[in-house]
Amino acid sequence: MRHSRAEIEMKSLVSTKCSAFSHPEFRVDFDEDSILEHEPEFLIRMLEIKVQQGSIFSAGQTIEVGLSVLRVAADEPYLSLDEPDMRSFPIVFVTGVTQSLILLRHQHFVSGSFALDSEGEIPSFLKGALVCTNYAESPAFFMDRLEPMRGNDSGWFIGCCAGTHDHNDPRNLTRVSLYAAFLALPEMHQYVSLPVGYSVIIDPTRDPVFQQNGRRILPKPNSFLSERMELARKKRGNGA
Repeated sequence: MRHSRAEIEMKSLVSTKCSAFSHPEFRVDFDEDSILEHEPEFLIRMLEIKVQQGSIFSAGQTIEVGLSVLRVAADEPYLSLDEPDMRSFPIVFVTGVTQSLILLRHQHFVSGSFALDSEGEIPSFLKGALVCTNYAESPAFFMDRLEPMRGNDSGWFIGCCAGTHDHNDPRNLTRVSLYAAFLALPEMHQYVSLPVGYSVIIDPTRDPVFQQNGRRILPKPNSFLSERMELARKKRGNGA
């Protein structure tokens, strides 16, 4: 069963190059007021390239786009895409790709804030993460990306910042999907594009602290992250 966001008027964009390969064209639906003009065009182009390279899509299949996972739906004569509602667990899919494109934008912007190329670094919601058992309740948390331990592992460790919680004790650790981690800590989504060796401490009372292989680093001046950090400082009313 498909769910819709009936309260939002969607705009649609249709691919044009898939039918040349005897494949249905794609239609993507999105909230025009929430995304940048090139974002649905990027998604359409990505789908067209996949079809040109031999991929065949049908209803019920999933496609990983950045962190998000899109599900193919049959909307004759097209194939359309649904995205997670970003609220429910297990995943409930709803019409459109708006939230997925916004997540992807943030991930690219964060990578760009450190002059990094996020291509190939963004794990999907379906990948796993190692977390401490208190991560979702802690007002401050940290993320540390290590080498993945297995094929479905993102490499991310997410833990609380409580000094009394021993993260070396296996009893204090568990594994969750990145989607479950996102539902518990929505802010974490923008940092998942950072590569192995990067870490970040998120504390709502101060600036995020970024490290690369244990060395503190700062976002580029006038970048997405530096501007967001400056705005957060003004809201807190301090310079930290």
